[in-house]
Amino acid sequence: MQELTHPLHHGLGSYPVRRRALAPQPIDFFSILLWCLLAVFAIQAALFASVWGFAWVALGVVTLVARQRLKIPLIGVMETPIFLAMVSYSVSTLYLAGETQVFDLAHDAALHRAMWLAWFGMACFVTGMILALRFRPGRRLKDSVPLWMTEKEAILLFLTGMFFSEILAPFVPQSLFATCFIFGYCAPIGIFGFLALQTRLRPGWMSSWRFGAWILALAVWSVRSVLGGIFGSTILILFIFLLQYAHRSKAVLLGLLAVAVFLAPLMQETKNDYRTRISFDARGRERALRDILFDNFNRVILHGDWNSYEKGIVQLAERLCAFDVWFSVKRHLDAQHDFAHGKTIVDALVTTFIPRIIWSSKPITGGSSELATTYADMIVSEDTSVGVGNISEFYINGGEWAVVFGMLALGALGGAILRMGWSERVQPLGIILSIIAFSQMMRPEANLSDVLGGLLRTLFLWAVLRIWLWRRHHHRIFRNPVLQKMRVFPDAKKS
Repeated sequence: MQELTHPLHHGLGSYPVRRRALAPQPIDFFSILLWCLLAVFAIQAALFASVWGFAWVALGVVTLVARQRLKIPLIGVMETPIFLAMVSYSVSTLYLAGETQVFDLAHDAALHRAMWLAWFGMACFVTGMILALRFRPGRRLKDSVPLWMTEKEAILLFLTGMFFSEILAPFVPQSLFATCFIFGYCAPIGIFGFLALQTRLRPGWMSSWRFGAWILALAVWSVRSVLGGIFGSTILILFIFLLQYAHRSKAVLLGLLAVAVFLAPLMQETKNDYRTRISFDARGRERALRDILFDNFNRVILHGDWNSYEKGIVQLAERLCAFDVWFSVKRHLDAQHDFAHGKTIVDALVTTFIPRIIWSSKPITGGSSELATTYADMIVSEDTSVGVGNISEFYINGGEWAVVFGMLALGALGGAILRMGWSERVQPLGIILSIIAFSQMMRPEANLSDVLGGLLRTLFLWAVLRIWLWRRHHHRIFRNPVLQKMRVFPDAKKS
């Protein structure tokens, strides 16, 4: 018999169980899909005879193998930042070089140097993350039974998050807006905490009214979050959390892949003026997403205009490509040598660790385009935010060595946060908030101030909720001698 001692070996809601060691394991279709994507990316690199294209594929292989060797129970968390960087730097660059000739792969040696430095930065990120994830939780954490939140607490967290984000946030002053924003994360914590509890306690709950109520709550939060402008982070959180339960469903993954391949190009007209606003300071047309999707569906499907579909793919690649911004930053700094010498990192740390309620005149750095206009020579309209990404910002502050040590430290920090969530005794709070915190550093285009600010706010919320849940259950356990014997609190003394 083999004992699974961690509560997250099967999604977010399972509990330590015993099973036969030789029992056949369910197929992980998500890992198969990632290996297939790596094969496609390798074929693309071969068509362009790109050595660094193969290097990016090799980095993806190392990440997948490392997750298997380290026995990381979180599906897609470790792989997502690497595959996002691969698409944003290598895949989209090669595709645009072939379709629009915007990049000169044959004659531009500076382009290849920039791409190799970006690859090396992500390799350092992966190295730091793997080194941090190699540390195992102590015996005390292994031997203790995780403390689980209840259904009522999950529902209360969801209602608290919706209250802060939808009712309180529009009326609070600017100094308290960040507080309302971070407590709005209680909504997804409650949603996915409820999912974990139902999966653990009620295996057949999908046929009950609880599942319908959960779907409704998920739809309300995700739609309101997207309409509020938090698009990328919402999609990442939904993708990672739902993947913990859908990675063994071939039908679900094929459906998601079909939606990504088929629908994503059809809705790209909503972003087709993105590069125009960046380059020419022009305001593009604003159309509702449903109108664009309906018009493109009629044009492509009903009338067979596949040129519109190909145009949508090109627009999608332009939107995903982060290499052009990084290349502009590197080209500017190599010519001007006006490095910041750590100033933007210090500013990011100062603005992150000093709350606005204390520093009322603190500058607004979230979504700022200042680095893009100063170091990438871009003209950005006021209603458009352009991030340069962590690799670009580390290079701005100290060149190549800053990229190496900065990305290594960032990867180690991300791995340590995941390990801390995995070892947390208050579950599924620990694992949910560790994923939310780690998702802050997944997006390749995010500035360091956005990464550190979101990370610190998430850790603050983690500490507050942990104390709240700990105190609630602490009194309950001290009044129940049976629960004391379960060693939820190994060091607890009888009152």
